[in-house]
Amino acid sequence: MRDLGMIANVAVALAVLSGCSPSSDGAPSGQPGSSTLHLSGQIVDPQSAPDAEVVVIWAVGEDAYKTGGVRAVNGAFALSQMAPPDAALSGGLGIGFVVALAPGKSLPDGLVTDPSALGDQHALVMGTQALIYRATSTSNPLESGTWPASFSPGLSCAKCVRASSGFDAWAPAPCEPFELAPLPTDQQCNWT
Repeated sequence: MRDLGMIANVAVALAVLSGCSPSSDGAPSGQPGSSTLHLSGQIVDPQSAPDAEVVVIWAVGEDAYKTGGVRAVNGAFALSQMAPPDAALSGGLGIGFVVALAPGKSLPDGLVTDPSALGDQHALVMGTQALIYRATSTSNPLESGTWPASFSPGLSCAKCVRASSGFDAWAPAPCEPFELAPLPTDQQCNWT
């Protein structure tokens, strides 16, 4: 992602999701097949504004796409994330990260054209897990890597599975409260 390469290469922190209440389709939020995730958490970075905007950033090839957002209050936030639009997907697969924007910054929904709003590209303020969206059970645009097959269609929470060599992978994980803090590049999941 141009200057956002860290969200894909940095690949980012996986957001630790929470508030797993039922989604609009009746499936528990954060469980396979969810159409909506209800997220909550706390910004724990003392350098971040306690009223920072918290958003979901989807890694799309060399670009990033922003959906949703809410202003934190005293560092706490709660937001709902629905399935991302097709523009935020690559071959029916979406990988999203919950990020606290730089103090005083905001972004409109859509393609991220101002990477500076994300703050320091080498230590984004984010969680340590991701959101994975699969449009269908066959959505897997990755040339190598079979990890997308472990996710059901819909939205799910994910954790990074570190590889001893090569690329890391994502695996389904329970949704838990987010703690957003600076995550240096070398601690981010390298799945690309």
